[in-house]
Amino acid sequence: MRTVLSRWVLGLVALLVLGACSSATTGTGSSPTLAGTYHLVGDVGGTQVKSGATVTMTLRKDGTLTVVAVQPGQRFTDSGTWKVTGDSIAIEFKDQQIKGTGKYEFDGKTLRLPVLIFGEGKGISEWQLAGASTSGAPTSSAPPVALPDHSDLWDLDHDAAAAGTKVYSDAVAKGTSRTAAIQEALTKVQGMPDVTDAGLSSNGLNIGITYSDGLTENIVTERLQPPTPGGNWHASSTALGSAAGTCETLPGQSADPREPGREGVNPGGGYGVALYDQNIQPKPVSSADSPPSKRALLIAPQYDVKHPLHKVPTSIRDVSGDTIECLQASLKKVNYTVDTILGTVSGGKPINAGDQAIQQLITKLTTQKYGVIYFLGHGYLERTGNAFAGIWMGAVDLDRPEIKAVLNGKKIDRSLVAAVNEAYTKLFGFTWDPANPVFDFAPDDDLTPSIIVKPAFFAQLRAKGTDFSKTLIMIDACSSASTLNMVAAAGPKAYIGWKREMSGEFISNAGEAIFDMLTDKARTVRAAAQLWQIHEKWKATGPALEPGEDWINLVAVGANGKEYDKIDAQTYILIFRLRHGPSSATSNITQSTKVIRACYDQIWKSHKGALASPACHALDYGATQPTEGQVVEALFEVGVQTINGGGGRWTLAD
Repeated sequence: MRTVLSRWVLGLVALLVLGACSSATTGTGSSPTLAGTYHLVGDVGGTQVKSGATVTMTLRKDGTLTVVAVQPGQRFTDSGTWKVTGDSIAIEFKDQQIKGTGKYEFDGKTLRLPVLIFGEGKGISEWQLAGASTSGAPTSSAPPVALPDHSDLWDLDHDAAAAGTKVYSDAVAKGTSRTAAIQEALTKVQGMPDVTDAGLSSNGLNIGITYSDGLTENIVTERLQPPTPGGNWHASSTALGSAAGTCETLPGQSADPREPGREGVNPGGGYGVALYDQNIQPKPVSSADSPPSKRALLIAPQYDVKHPLHKVPTSIRDVSGDTIECLQASLKKVNYTVDTILGTVSGGKPINAGDQAIQQLITKLTTQKYGVIYFLGHGYLERTGNAFAGIWMGAVDLDRPEIKAVLNGKKIDRSLVAAVNEAYTKLFGFTWDPANPVFDFAPDDDLTPSIIVKPAFFAQLRAKGTDFSKTLIMIDACSSASTLNMVAAAGPKAYIGWKREMSGEFISNAGEAIFDMLTDKARTVRAAAQLWQIHEKWKATGPALEPGEDWINLVAVGANGKEYDKIDAQTYILIFRLRHGPSSATSNITQSTKVIRACYDQIWKSHKGALASPACHALDYGATQPTEGQVVEALFEVGVQTINGGGGRWTLAD
């Protein structure tokens, strides 16, 4: 029994109203699996969650759970474990010290657990499966919350993007499937006056519109998605999946010898390494491939700002977790200075979002040199060229004098959309080019006027002298590497993005793990990205992965503007030996290089047998011996040897 209320429950008091609810118990008490995401209704016969607040519990297939309680300006988290035996469940919330064992009941929608969340002693709490409703009609994956309707700002008879967005959003709110709602929006747009062309982007999620006067607009439904309940992963000793309040990493080694870790192998010793400790770093050969500026910029304009995710108010943190804090910790670990642009709410209004965030972004990028630029949020694929359209910054300030003067009290139509785009372009000191705009002004799901930063923004900054040629840019957003137009615009030394619409938690976990691995000295962004993919591939089991949770969708690009070549298993073993042999306590890459070169020159080149040098053959992968190309690749990856082409090296911590 709990004797002290933790900070989690003390904070939750503000989220609740007290009242009695029905204590009637229903349900079948059976389900093939309880894995999934649930929203707390309250304690049966006791405290209920008040309107506008959410308490969300995710039961994972590996037997772990996470809890996130949110109301505007406040967020509390917990983690724990659960295990079902027959019709009984043992469940524990660790920080809150809530635990119970007993019968559970689940009818496919409502889950009743043998623990009280807010009360003391024995009792039952009631949870609703995300996406389920008592009427049986499909709903969104979070409790319905009333949203403001900004349709009065738009001329719905003459602005097709706003009119189509409203049709789409209203259809989703009524329970229409997303695909059908997008089609309803397209039908609406195609029948509007002055629209000469309208069609879907290649992923079927966004609509491009062309008017008779040549002006264009977009309807954007593509967003970072909540994770798929349950997922397609299997458990291991490394607690797969990120819990609320934790940061995603790759294991150094695992109890399962098949599990690849942060070296590409499961190094429980071996491969010429007598003692392996991932926390003891090798002595690098050179720091020439690390950015000269040990400074990072982390951007998430909607991090704690609610905006509609298919009609449900959702922040980026709601779908991603505490990713920015995780990245800050990794970067500070290797002595980086970290700047942030993080959206939040103050006095009921968003700050550091929308045009405010753009203003800060311009100031920072033109006054500071950054080794790392990271964006977490929404992006989308545009119809024209099937290219990455840009990063969604959030709601604009219509009371800004320069914009207010353009609107002049009128409702927004397509001509005013173009005028606002032009006004923002000139306001922020860019060149207006309607054929290649810097910004896009578009309605969010609730018709909030919002602004998108397009790739041309980075191209024009470069023309003004901003240099990204030593920078790693990671855009953790949907479709950010659907094409490489963003790479062409910014010209970074390394770039990481995604091919399609993704789960927010999945891609933010990838970012956390990749940056954590980059804190290892002599670890390239090429290797870190591919090691994450190798581990994800190992984790995946069962039916086909959800496309938004598929490792194959990560794209990592080098300075040559092309995707990095893959590193093979033999080369990873050589890299491991170079970075950590003969033992991590005395690891010196320069000394290890002499060993690897001698093995090649004296043993592998001539294909001598195992008796010639057992130490060299301990590095063989399978029945073959390392080739010259694999040796060269390994030496290149640890900074010993240069290779023409190939995208070059980018390291965080050499």
